[in-house]
Amino acid sequence: MGAKLTNSIIIADVQVHPDHEDPTQFHYYPLNVPCKLGESLSEFKVTYWGIGPEYIVKIGDQFYDAFGAILAGKGSIDITEEQRTEVNQKIREIYGVEPKLSAITLTDVIVKPVFAGITLGINKGDIIFPEQFRFGSSFNFLVGSPQNQVFAHLAASKSGSGDSVDPSFGINIEAKGEFVGEPWKVTASADLKQVWSYVRKRFGGGGIKIGWIRIKKAEYERVMVDMNREQVINLNFDEGSLDVEKHGREIFEMGKDLLSSLNTESEFFKFEPHPNPSDPEESVYGWGVSLNAGYVDIDIDQSISWKKSIEYTGRVKIPIPSSLSLAVDCNDQTKQHFEDLVNMEEPCITQAKVDELLKRRSKANEKIEKQRDKLMDRLISGDIDPVRYRQIYAIISGEINNPTHEPTPEIAVDSIVPIENSESIVTYEDNGGQLNLVPIDPLSN
Repeated sequence: MGAKLTNSIIIADVQVHPDHEDPTQFHYYPLNVPCKLGESLSEFKVTYWGIGPEYIVKIGDQFYDAFGAILAGKGSIDITEEQRTEVNQKIREIYGVEPKLSAITLTDVIVKPVFAGITLGINKGDIIFPEQFRFGSSFNFLVGSPQNQVFAHLAASKSGSGDSVDPSFGINIEAKGEFVGEPWKVTASADLKQVWSYVRKRFGGGGIKIGWIRIKKAEYERVMVDMNREQVINLNFDEGSLDVEKHGREIFEMGKDLLSSLNTESEFFKFEPHPNPSDPEESVYGWGVSLNAGYVDIDIDQSISWKKSIEYTGRVKIPIPSSLSLAVDCNDQTKQHFEDLVNMEEPCITQAKVDELLKRRSKANEKIEKQRDKLMDRLISGDIDPVRYRQIYAIISGEINNPTHEPTPEIAVDSIVPIENSESIVTYEDNGGQLNLVPIDPLSN
């Protein structure tokens, strides 16, 4: 018994795989789990900061314009009865059998907190989560973003367009599941410099300068086929083929390995659980694939050899995505489950906080875009090389958690601050005294 890697289908945000031997057995894992307090969540607590007004945190002797959250609770995570009913009905229609459902066991679990569909945390924060679990079992969890996660990361992390914010929390899960693959074996090789040049020109022409460019499923599969045809990558098959209808999942995993290999120094590509996994256009087997818009105008200046022998024959473990939507409305009955470190009197994320968040994000995006343009001018003039460009842009966009503010001792608290600088000055309470803080210019180095 084992889940077939190929021929899977998505039903009601549930990934379903036929068994490789028993035609009535089907294996599943939920791509998106709505967790409700009092049902699948028996306990829940969220502590957040920087979602709304600015929150400056001091760590050691450094200051950060920070945002983030810690999510904790106890739950039993599985598909809902509505999802189970829909899955069984669809299987009967497609396969003509009375199905038996079995949840796939997850191993090597990696989790990150999420707010409004955006991952809160690049580096590891506070994590208590089972490294291996089966859907339907109860467990305790605590998932927190790094305390020094900077607000610029939230501003620059949006994929696509739109100014709306869904003020909900969740947990993204990346884990491994065991599958049975049909014969598919290939030796793949490429120069990553040529791969990046090809892909950035293919997807980077939309005028987006910051944030992430979403790559749709059909585009992703097409670019893999085209790169092979145009000899950007070289594929030598022992078994199987580049037929996306028969071997789409294998091709996706190969491409994920290839493109992720570019992320050694900077985050060129992002693979994470898609917020709407049933979307047939953007969801690639439950994954969202994005290209960093901040790098589409630069090239890699040296060749990087990549070569892999990839086989999905027999029993193999591959990464799978899933996400927990912590559907807990904050109101008079549930507000004790929420805590805002900035506004202790109002624990809920109110519309006023959302409006403030949107205003701050808009200003931050404008600032990042201006800094990015100046940085590009320095690259074009030869003042910096592409490596230095990527280092500074990673700071500008919050990919690296660098300090954002520094004290200005020469400006007294009771001094008259010029109008043009007044919005940049932040007063910070420090051990009973006050400090004036000003933003650090990442372009000054």
